[in-house]
Amino acid sequence: MKKDLVSKSCDIIFQTLDSVETLSNVQFTPLMSGEFVCVLPEKHSLSTRAMISFADLANENIILFNSYQCPPKQAEVQRLIKENCPEGIFCYADSILLSHTMVQSGLGISVMPNFITNFSSYQHYTDLSIIPFDYKTDLVYGIASLKNNDKNMIHSFISFTCAFIENEASN
Repeated sequence: MKKDLVSKSCDIIFQTLDSVETLSNVQFTPLMSGEFVCVLPEKHSLSTRAMISFADLANENIILFNSYQCPPKQAEVQRLIKENCPEGIFCYADSILLSHTMVQSGLGISVMPNFITNFSSYQHYTDLSIIPFDYKTDLVYGIASLKNNDKNMIHSFISFTCAFIENEASN
């Protein structure tokens, strides 16, 4: 998506800050921030923990995102999981929906940002648990656009989206 933005094939992309922060001609508007969490079946033995560590994942089936698609901080936490859990069994998903479905099916535990795991809007995810992961980093999700884009519609869309997210957060 970054290539499409830079080549002007699209005007905006929804992305994490760490994916675009090195691009000098890109402006980033933050929408939400968060932390990594573990998503697991609600009946899993780790689902009652207050927090899950690398050691807790040592012998688990772990669902990771395709490394070609994930942002740098997601790739880093996944590298650390593989390094700290050499006995783990790893499966890969190429979307959030597929990852959730794999967890729902009991295929493993997924580690992802909490802002993409808000199940309050998704009734069919009630059989999953979300537990904080003991790995601290700043995660920021937002809208990236080209700095020199002078289309009023783009600026209006970004403003509307920010207002919508702020309204949703206050409700």
